[in-house]
Amino acid sequence: MKKNNFRIYKGKIKKEKFKLTKNNIKRFSIITLDKHPLHTNLAYAKEKGFEDIIVQGLFLSSLAVGQITDKLIGTKTLIIAQDFNYHIPIYVNNEFLISSQIKDINLKFKIALIEVKIIIAKKLHASGNIRVKIQK
Repeated sequence: MKKNNFRIYKGKIKKEKFKLTKNNIKRFSIITLDKHPLHTNLAYAKEKGFEDIIVQGLFLSSLAVGQITDKLIGTKTLIIAQDFNYHIPIYVNNEFLISSQIKDINLKFKIALIEVKIIIAKKLHASGNIRVKIQK
C-alpha cells in the first residue's frame, strides 16, 4: 500500500472555488436518481419562490469530500461520518467557495474532524463536519 504523503495537522485549511452548470446538476441527478423538480425544472423552482434551479445538497457535500481527499488529507482516508446544514440555496452557475479545515485530530484512533464552509460573497450558504479515519 502506498503511503499517504500529505502533511496532516490541526488548523490546516484548503479553499477552492466551484461553479456548477445546469449540465453538471442534470448529470448528478441522473447518477443519484434525485429527480426532484427543484433541481431539474426552472418553472417549478420559480413557482416555489427560488431564483433558479438549486444545486443538490448531496452534490455540495460530495465536492467537499473530494476536496478533502484530493487536497487536504489525501486519498488514504475513509469517510466515517458527515453532517451538513444547508442555510441558503446555491443556484446553477453561482460561483462558490468551499473551505475545509482540520479542526481536531485524535492521534490514538487516527481520526480527523474537518469543518466545511460553503460561502458566496462572504455569506455562509452551507456548513458541516466530516470525520475521516486516516490510513497510512
